[in-house]
Amino acid sequence: MRTRYSRGSILAALLASLSVPSCDDTTSPGGPPEVSTVGRIAFTSTRDGAEYVYVMNPDGSGLTRLVRGQDPAWSPDGESIAFGAYDGTSWEIRVIGVDGSGERRVIGDGAFAPTWSPDGRIAFWREGAIRSVNVDGTDETVIIDTEALRTVTGFGATGAALSIGSPTWSPDGERLAFVGSVDLDWEVVLVVDRDGSNLRRVPAITEGTSPAWSPDGSWLTYAYGDVIRSVSHDGSTGLRTHRLSGRDPDWSADGTNIVYAALRDSCRPLPETPCVTRIWVGEPDRGRFARLVPEAENPARPIYHDYQAVWSRVRG
Repeated sequence: MRTRYSRGSILAALLASLSVPSCDDTTSPGGPPEVSTVGRIAFTSTRDGAEYVYVMNPDGSGLTRLVRGQDPAWSPDGESIAFGAYDGTSWEIRVIGVDGSGERRVIGDGAFAPTWSPDGRIAFWREGAIRSVNVDGTDETVIIDTEALRTVTGFGATGAALSIGSPTWSPDGERLAFVGSVDLDWEVVLVVDRDGSNLRRVPAITEGTSPAWSPDGSWLTYAYGDVIRSVSHDGSTGLRTHRLSGRDPDWSADGTNIVYAALRDSCRPLPETPCVTRIWVGEPDRGRFARLVPEAENPARPIYHDYQAVWSRVRG
């Protein structure tokens, strides 16, 4: 297992922290949610024996394997996906069209966890820093690094090791939210302007992972243990606890649904019923949810995981 940060939580941590859903069905007791029809969803799965990026429609139809890799991130126009790939030596960021064409390398040397800004910049993590680059690989810039985090926030002032990761652009492209960790022991959500200024911790989030912006940019949604919550990005508005249990939340473009990763229903210790992650979709305010991605008919691995789901922001 790679001990590194990406947009999605480390899979081992996800499995260790999630609670088993109380229902033994693929939908919530109140029935299935109403699911947005706009945009498309990409996710990572090991159903074919390794990590591959898949795309599908919001209703779970049209499931298509796109490329070997992980951590998918949609382009602003919804026609391309950035993703992390291993080149045999180190991690790199690549881009591919959703029709499978035009795959190309953006940047390498240990780069991963891409997130695509509205104006076409790709932010990513490498060597203790969150950086951004043009999609053609030019103009690489450091936005924030662990030493700046230590200086501004005082985290790790006694010499503790700091880590940062899971960057995600705000919808207006002016800010990034990311996760900071001290000695890999606890994680907080922070926000920084795109030029690296105005670094601040979201005060209402005492601990959290997997930050994601609401489509209008007013809320940050994140996972606290296995509970999905939201709070205003400046912490001025109180917490909203959604009746959804999982990790790696992301919003539909119209703000009606959250897609997320959670343990399969009826999970038990091996070998009775394996604990595996699947992709779910829910209505955050009504608390209705359903498993979204169909089970693989002939998976290369009988025990596989679906995770790191992201919804394209294209409307209509």
